[in-house]
Amino acid sequence: MMHRIARFSRPALLAGVGFSLSARASPRTVLVAAVVTPVVYLAYLPIMLLELPVGFAVAGPAVLAGVLGYVAQRLLRVPEQAVTTAAIVMLLPGLAVFRGVDSLISLGVGGTGLADLLSAVGTGLGLAAGASVGGFVARKVAGLDRVSRRVFQGRQRTDRVE
Repeated sequence: MMHRIARFSRPALLAGVGFSLSARASPRTVLVAAVVTPVVYLAYLPIMLLELPVGFAVAGPAVLAGVLGYVAQRLLRVPEQAVTTAAIVMLLPGLAVFRGVDSLISLGVGGTGLADLLSAVGTGLGLAAGASVGGFVARKVAGLDRVSRRVFQGRQRTDRVE
């Protein structure tokens, strides 16, 4: 059993570490991403067996990624978005986008390209919604951080660009 878990978590670990390194994250953030990314990917594997649409299937692990990103930010002082983004990188729909564009180019609109592209859009929306909901839920359960408290109390504007 442990051998099977290790076999599935190695690619996720490499993807999370590789993404963090390419984003020039600090060594501490890379270590946290190395732990969080396989956990999120291993949470996705049983959901895959339910044969849900991909957009729904990735939403659950993305919620977990949002929660773990916030917890890592609160406890370990690493950037929340860096950890969350590294955690969901294994779930991104890159191959579906490639297949969809390739099919549209070679077969035209009558092929499966449009369905592949719409599936990729659904996956992206599921990932974005799940990560946002996860961070929101974690803030509500664990307590708001200083900046979020100021925003919710109306003492800090979020609509201006500096």
